[in-house]
Amino acid sequence: MPTYLLYKVIEIPYIKQDYRTKYNQAIKKMLIRFKAHEEKRTLDALKFDDILGKLSFKILCDVDAKHYDGEMNYFLTKLNKETGWLTGEVGINFGIYKAVDILRDAVVNFMLSVYHPNTYYDFNRMMGFCVCCIKEMKRRYGGRASMAMSFVGMVMDDIWEKLVPHEEIKMKENGDV
Repeated sequence: MPTYLLYKVIEIPYIKQDYRTKYNQAIKKMLIRFKAHEEKRTLDALKFDDILGKLSFKILCDVDAKHYDGEMNYFLTKLNKETGWLTGEVGINFGIYKAVDILRDAVVNFMLSVYHPNTYYDFNRMMGFCVCCIKEMKRRYGGRASMAMSFVGMVMDDIWEKLVPHEEIKMKENGDV
């Protein structure tokens, strides 16, 4: 349901049920792969690039760019929910924390492949939906979501690190603030 703010309709990023399938399937494949690598004790060889590459392609083909933020918010929230990090419940997928660096790198690369950031605006959008994701997790789940909020915060930090070289270039071109 749209929210009205200053006489303008604001679309809230709870994406429609039929749009969620591609994300849910990708997350399920990621967690199945994690469990297989965990059982074989081969977490160092764990990769998600193929799964997230296909998902990225689907998004670029099927989703209007103005909806990327809401869809990425859904993806991050659902991923954290399925790991148990969102609710603080130790479940079957909770152990993926053992591969948090691999997962974080894969998510950041996935986001970069969707947004193809080359301007401050692009980076700002990516960081902005991460902030909104964290705020919504805190609002709905409170302290139980501390692992999820921490994970999204790490993703946001990695995006910021990708922006820093661009900031330095522009500072040299245009002078410091």
